[in-house]
Amino acid sequence: MYSLLVLIRSFLRLFGLEFSGFWLFRIHDDAAMSSVAKFIEGLRFRGFWAKAFWGGVIHGGAASIALGALYAYRGDQFQHGLSEMSWLLVAHLWAYIGPPLIWYHEKYSQSDFYDRASRIIESEDRKALIKRILFSNLNAHGWISWPRRLWVLASMFAFLYYHEFYEKLGIAGVRDIWFWLIALGVFLLANYTSIGIGRVLTALWAVWEVDISEPTPRRLHHDHHLGYSFVTDFTAKTCALFSTGALFFPLIYRLSAGASPAGSALPDVMIGTVVLLIGCSLMLPVLWTRSRISKEKTSLARDNYAILVEKEREYASKRTQKAYYAYMYQRSVHSDIMSARQWLLQSDAVAKFFPTLIGLAIGYLTLKATWLMIPSI
Repeated sequence: MYSLLVLIRSFLRLFGLEFSGFWLFRIHDDAAMSSVAKFIEGLRFRGFWAKAFWGGVIHGGAASIALGALYAYRGDQFQHGLSEMSWLLVAHLWAYIGPPLIWYHEKYSQSDFYDRASRIIESEDRKALIKRILFSNLNAHGWISWPRRLWVLASMFAFLYYHEFYEKLGIAGVRDIWFWLIALGVFLLANYTSIGIGRVLTALWAVWEVDISEPTPRRLHHDHHLGYSFVTDFTAKTCALFSTGALFFPLIYRLSAGASPAGSALPDVMIGTVVLLIGCSLMLPVLWTRSRISKEKTSLARDNYAILVEKEREYASKRTQKAYYAYMYQRSVHSDIMSARQWLLQSDAVAKFFPTLIGLAIGYLTLKATWLMIPSI
């Protein structure tokens, strides 16, 4: 939608006319944001919830109108059962929640991460690098743009390869106008979901740069993680954003139902990619940050222990109240350093995470086998 409005502005500029939006929307020029985030940011609504709500309604409503129009014009030709139509409706629900989450991530989550990370990083060059990672256009990073392009190409190839699915929706083929309308919708959704892939990769890159950066001189932090607890917040939000792609799982499963082993490979690869990225987006930052906290904790404890021994000797020799308070304070500091937690997640949550992934994989294979054996409703 945003790209269409920019195209209209470019066309009008050829005739010397300026177009900056209309009563509902203004064009928001921000090279760091994706097109869907710029569209929601440009909505003329005040407040976070208003923009998030109407951003979801506009994108999701467009998808619902398209499916409703298809049913109105071709509903008598539908050959799919209740299960296939249910999965299609579930998949289209992503258009209601995905775009607002992308906007929230780019507008708020990344800014919060950078602000909190810059407080504990000493190098200005490293801060500038992290800022460039987070607030540059996704296409500016070649190694991030290519996975996005591959995802879009894989989605379009799946749409064309599993042609029986859309043929059972009453769509005849390339000469049917509905073929092109549905293909456009698939392309837009694939492009929007590819933003999630890009944001997961930039999040991992940014966290890695934070963890290898030299921290500012400090001793303790109220979060009991030596100031790194913000990584947990950012990681959870990134994982939540990308996990919404699971709404497409049932539809992708159904595409490969009845296909040959070779024909079902692409959906398996696509689902496996999403599950792998979900796992990486959660676990890798936790593991990297744990290593960073462990090293810093060891260094702080070693330096502080030397000071503690010195204060203890000073108190033993002078036996003054001032020396006593200095010794007890340093002892308290050392105790706080040793009690700093290295795991950003609780140990039981970490222990349960990998079995959860295994359970998802087993559930996927079981569900797929069931759909292959049982005809659709």
